[in-house]
Amino acid sequence: MLKNFSGEAECEYIQKKVTFRVGDFDLLTKMDTVPAQIPFAEHVVAFLDSFSKKLLHVKGANVFPDIVTLGFWCRRASVESMKKKYAVEGLRLGRGIAFHIAPSNVAVNFAYSMLASLFAGNKNIVRLPSKHFDQVDIIVDALQETIQEFPNLAPYILLVQYGRDKKINDFFSALCDVRIIWGGDQTVATLRESPIGPRTKEICFADRYSICIIDADRYLEQNQYAEAANGFYNDTYLNDQNACTSPKLLVWMGEKVAEAQEIFWGELSKLVTQKYSLGAVQVIDKLDAALQYAAVCGEGVNPRYLEYDQENRINRVQIDRVEATLLEVKHNSGLFFEYQTNDLRDILPVCVTKLQTVAALNVPKETMEHFIRESCPGGIDRVVPVGKTLDFELDWDGYNLMNEMTRNISVNI
Repeated sequence: MLKNFSGEAECEYIQKKVTFRVGDFDLLTKMDTVPAQIPFAEHVVAFLDSFSKKLLHVKGANVFPDIVTLGFWCRRASVESMKKKYAVEGLRLGRGIAFHIAPSNVAVNFAYSMLASLFAGNKNIVRLPSKHFDQVDIIVDALQETIQEFPNLAPYILLVQYGRDKKINDFFSALCDVRIIWGGDQTVATLRESPIGPRTKEICFADRYSICIIDADRYLEQNQYAEAANGFYNDTYLNDQNACTSPKLLVWMGEKVAEAQEIFWGELSKLVTQKYSLGAVQVIDKLDAALQYAAVCGEGVNPRYLEYDQENRINRVQIDRVEATLLEVKHNSGLFFEYQTNDLRDILPVCVTKLQTVAALNVPKETMEHFIRESCPGGIDRVVPVGKTLDFELDWDGYNLMNEMTRNISVNI
C-alpha cells in the first residue's frame, strides 16, 4: 500500500493523467513494500551490463553519440570501476523511493540520474523529458527488454510522462525518500511547491554554465585539430548548448592565439556544415542574446560576428573583459563569447557558484590546479578535457551521489 495514500479519486487521477513508459500503476502501488538494496548489488550490475549491450547493438545507435556514451558508461567493466572508486564505508542501503524530474531539453540525462540511483539501491520513479527525443525511445525499449530478463528489478524502475501538473508532482513528492530535480532554478522553485516528507533528501541541480580554456600554443604543437573540433562539437552542438556542461565562453591563452583560432574555428565549421541544422528563429535569438549582453555591459564588448557559412552556424562575440553578467544571458545554437588572456585571474568574475565545468584543451593540469588553489573560485566543480564534458560521473555538481542517495546504518555491538 502506498504511503500517504489519500484515496481512490487521487489514484484514478494519476492513472488518467500519467503515461507509464516503463512499468505500470500496479507496480507503483506496490513500490513502497519493495526493499531498498545495497549499493552496486551484483544483480544490478548484471542488469546494467545486459542493458549496455542492448544499447550498443541498437540499429543506428551510432547516429546518437550520447546513446553510445551511455552504453559504455553502464557496461560491467565501467560499473565495476565506479564500484571500486565510490566504495562506501560502513553499512549502507538505498534511501528508498527516488523521484527524478529530468530536464526537458537534454535527451539522456534522465537515464544517468536513474542509473546512479539504481547503483545506490533505490527504487525509481522518473519523469521523462516533455520534449520528444529518439534517444528516449531507444532507452525505453532497451530497458523494457532488459527487465524481461531481470523481472525482479521491475519494481525498481518506473518511467512516466505527464504535463505540468502540481497535483501529480504533489503525489510523487509525497511518496519519495529522495527527490532529484534537474532543469534549472525555475524548475526547482516549481517543484518545491510540492512538499516532501521531513526526512526526505532533496538533491537539486539548478542553473549552471560552463566554459572552455584553450592553450593556443600547445594546441598548435599537438596538431590534433580534427579530434579537438569533434570533441568540442560533441560538448556543444550535440545538445545545442542546452546542457549545463556546454561551454559558452572560450578563454584563449598563449602567444599564437590568432593562428590557433583560425584553425580551430575552421575545423569546427566543417563539422557543423555537415551535421548541424539551424532554424531562422535560432539565428534571431542568437543576435538578440549578443545584443542583450552588449546593452548590459556596453563599453568593452565588441559584438563582431565571424561567420563560416551563410546560415550563421558559428557566431563569435569578441569581448575585451569578462563581466560577472556575461553568462547570465541565455543563449545557444552556436553563439560563443571569446576572451584572450595569459592570467586566469581575469576570468574570476564568472568563476562563481554557477560555473560547473571547465573544458580544457591542451591546458596543463598544473596550470588549472595552481589557479584553483591560489584563487579559490566560488565555482568550478570539475575540469575535464574537451570532448568529455557530457561524460556523467557520480561526483556531479559538487555532490557525491552515492553518499547523497544512500543512508548509513551504524552497528555498534
